[in-house]
Amino acid sequence: MTTTPTQLPVPSEKPQDLKFNAGKIDEFVTSLAMQYIDRFGGKHYTIEGLRWLAQQAIAQYGWILIDSFQDGADITLPNQALRDEDTGEYYRWDGALPKHVDAGSTPSSSGGVGIGAWVGIGDAALRSMLSQQDGVNIVNGAVKNVPYFSSLKNGHHGLCEVIMTVEHHAGGLGGASYRRSGTTGTPSSGNEALVYDADGIGWKMVKQPIQSVRAFGALGNGGDDLSALTLASNFLGQNGGGVLYFDGLTGLNDFKLSNNWNITYGNIMLDGVSDTHVHTEATTTDGHCLAFIGPLNSESGRLKNVGVRSIKVSANGSSTLDNAIGFAGCENILVENVYIPHADRKAVTAQVNVENIIFRNIDIGSTNHDAVTIEGDTVNNTIITKNAVIENITVASAGRDGLHIAGASTTNLVDRVVVKNFRCDSAVANGINIGLSQNVVIDDATRVNNSGVYGFNISAVTDIKGRLNSLNSQSAGIVITGCSRVNVRPSITNAGIAGASSANPWDAIFLGNASDPYVLEAEVYGATHRYLVNSTGTAMEHILTFPRPGLMPSGSLGVMGGNVVQVSVMDPGEQTTTSTGSPTIVGIDSIYLSPASASNYTAFIGGVVGKTINVRFNGSATMVSGSTIGTFRLKGGTNVTPPAGSMMTFIYTSEGFWREVSRSF
Repeated sequence: MTTTPTQLPVPSEKPQDLKFNAGKIDEFVTSLAMQYIDRFGGKHYTIEGLRWLAQQAIAQYGWILIDSFQDGADITLPNQALRDEDTGEYYRWDGALPKHVDAGSTPSSSGGVGIGAWVGIGDAALRSMLSQQDGVNIVNGAVKNVPYFSSLKNGHHGLCEVIMTVEHHAGGLGGASYRRSGTTGTPSSGNEALVYDADGIGWKMVKQPIQSVRAFGALGNGGDDLSALTLASNFLGQNGGGVLYFDGLTGLNDFKLSNNWNITYGNIMLDGVSDTHVHTEATTTDGHCLAFIGPLNSESGRLKNVGVRSIKVSANGSSTLDNAIGFAGCENILVENVYIPHADRKAVTAQVNVENIIFRNIDIGSTNHDAVTIEGDTVNNTIITKNAVIENITVASAGRDGLHIAGASTTNLVDRVVVKNFRCDSAVANGINIGLSQNVVIDDATRVNNSGVYGFNISAVTDIKGRLNSLNSQSAGIVITGCSRVNVRPSITNAGIAGASSANPWDAIFLGNASDPYVLEAEVYGATHRYLVNSTGTAMEHILTFPRPGLMPSGSLGVMGGNVVQVSVMDPGEQTTTSTGSPTIVGIDSIYLSPASASNYTAFIGGVVGKTINVRFNGSATMVSGSTIGTFRLKGGTNVTPPAGSMMTFIYTSEGFWREVSRSF
């Protein structure tokens, strides 16, 4: 019969309270319940409850795992756990310590299992399973690491949700992450983008902002990597784009392509380490090593944000057919920090439906055609190529032009081009060839050398400005024909080296078929040319300025050839001649006639309408009045021998005479 205690304050000596508490003592000592209730309704832990609390504290601190019942052991601490080799389970001793266990024991034979004896610690078996190589497979939603892609493809992966490959293959880098695709397929099939494991469960690669080409099986060992690289660029393009990276790996940076690598998706940048080499060694189907190719007739459909950076690319083995890097149907194009040892055709080119192009920091070895090209819409003749920057590019040897910029027609011009620090050391044809273009700027650092034809060939260009540096051209140094709004500063050294054997004009500067006067501020070094300036076509008073007479050397046939050109010298000074022939006064404002003996002068060579010349005499020169074009018209129509130190002034008139303006004697 249950005793009902009083509610008197503690301590109470009422018999019913003493009897009630005697029962509670028994409950505290022997009950398996965690708590008991006192006479006021309060809760208190029993011994079992206290044991449980201690057990939780031990669990927080950690178990000391010991082998084994079968080997024998001495248990001295409450958090020591002894393993049963037969089951793999761990047990703690719940009785008095220390506890000795004989060798060859089991939990049952060495004290039994239960309270006050051996008590299983609960998760030991699970821990043992998880510690196995595939233990993660039993954890729903777990992330699993496997060494290689083949381990994923040929393995069983249980309940895992994510699998990470450490490398694609042994020593090959290219680790990747995979998630369940929700599909099933043929066991151990598929590729790096979508693979089915040994159970036929599908795993899809997780796209990263920077994706290694090695994760797709690219080896870089000199074998054919085209399939792996195509899979990589397609995967990246189909998943929003990103950087496709060529990891550096000593001895494994040779990515050979058996055919052209066409990339047909936007928002892809090829990047890598500088010794990565992507190359072809035979004729390709489409005529290039690698190319970004979008629609050729849709401006809105162009591939956007594409390029190549920090790798080496070459096209070998096709003789003259293949370009190294090409772009068509693209906008926002970048090629930067790239080395192109050789291209059988062009090194880098953008043409047909292209816009916003940057070619920068490119080192080119040799090409069998033009080295760098920006071209118009040669397919549709309708879409304008525009906004191109050519910067910090060096060409060692070009099979045709070093830089070739050309629209498709007079109605399809290349528009807005900036050329900065472009260097061509040798070109079979022209160092720089610009045609059918408009709004072109060339900076002071740009220079071409050893051009087989012209240093600069500029034709059908509207609005061109900048510095034209040409050294050692076989034919003319600078050729400007059919252009308008020309304002350039040529610097020419040794033009016309081929001499009279050249099939082309071999003047220092050749101007032709202008629609308005050209303005040139020039300096010329060397005297290998035919004429300093030669002008053909419709007569134009092109304006040429030289810093001083020493930088306008006469060619083998003279200073001026062809039609009228107005030449001035910024600091001409007074030029002295001792010649007894007709002096050339191009670029000269003042001349001192100082023949060694009495001499007659009948004309000056190089007159243009409005030109004025001041003449000083040494007393031995006689000015002869004439009546034919180019001769002098003297006051009174009589010859005159001015005294030493005297001066005369002449002006060239529209009639074609040097008419006397004044004399000082």
